[in-house]
Amino acid sequence: METNYYSFNMQKLLQIAEQLHCRGYEHLKALPFAAPNGLAWRCMFYNGTHTHEELPVSNWLSHKFPTLHETIIETSISELTTVFEQDNEQFLNDCRGEDTEYKNWFSEMLKVLEPDELPIAFADYTAPTTYWRTTHQNKIPLLQTEIDHLKRF
Repeated sequence: METNYYSFNMQKLLQIAEQLHCRGYEHLKALPFAAPNGLAWRCMFYNGTHTHEELPVSNWLSHKFPTLHETIIETSISELTTVFEQDNEQFLNDCRGEDTEYKNWFSEMLKVLEPDELPIAFADYTAPTTYWRTTHQNKIPLLQTEIDHLKRF
């Protein structure tokens, strides 16, 4: 089976989010979704206490690694997280704080994903639900706070 470099590399964004949680940015939340054409995966980080602050992190990764469709990004998650911190210091400063429930849920969610599997909160062709569907057609149950956040889409 051929490696899906794109999915494998994009999942690194979720791993960066987990590392950021461990570094004290627990108000940082991730919102994965399908692009309007349904052919690309997108991820946005937002501040769980100020939902108007959003960062399109899939664009950040694509810009840093233009060949992410063709090869696996070899940079470690720790190094990627440090670069992300440096590039987005102002946004991250507002994400400092504790949200143990989300941090733990997010970490557990990552454990159930296959290496090339991506969660999708919503798409133009599906409405938000009480779970995230994945690219492997699995379902990841959401916390109530995430269900409430998705209602705005």
